[in-house]
Amino acid sequence: MARIPRWIPLVLTLVLIAGAFGVMGCGGDEEPPPTTAPPAPPATLPATGEVASTNPWDALIGTTLEPGESTPSEVSEALTERRPVVLLFYVPGNVDDTRVLESMQALEATYSDVTFLFYDYKAPAAYGDLAQMLQVNYPPQGVFIDTRGTIQDVSSGYIDEGTLNQAVVNLRQG
Repeated sequence: MARIPRWIPLVLTLVLIAGAFGVMGCGGDEEPPPTTAPPAPPATLPATGEVASTNPWDALIGTTLEPGESTPSEVSEALTERRPVVLLFYVPGNVDDTRVLESMQALEATYSDVTFLFYDYKAPAAYGDLAQMLQVNYPPQGVFIDTRGTIQDVSSGYIDEGTLNQAVVNLRQG
């Protein structure tokens, strides 16, 4: 039997290694795989460090309610007398509206120094220009106005009696 020279296995090993690298390097004509866009940066907070609000009535809060020609007289009188005013716009028969109305009526009995006014949203003649001025669009909607006529709070949808009570307490202190 003939003996294989020592250099042949070494050459074969090198050929195999070179072939493996050659196969891995193939495909140079192909486009690189698409890259994904970097994630969007997180939302930034306002410079004050406060969280941005989603309350659609933020523009109303802190403004003064100025009665117009078609503002109900009971609202104008309460503002002239510098009494806190709580307005509620509701739709009769709706569950949330009925519960909020009942809670407000219970609070009315407790706070005699506050003017509570309740308006059926389906009867616009009763509330005149208030719905437009106060951006009423989702009853039940409550508006809390202090003794200076400044809108302190606006709420919409179901609110429990405890939360409504706190809004009235805050209103009386302001």
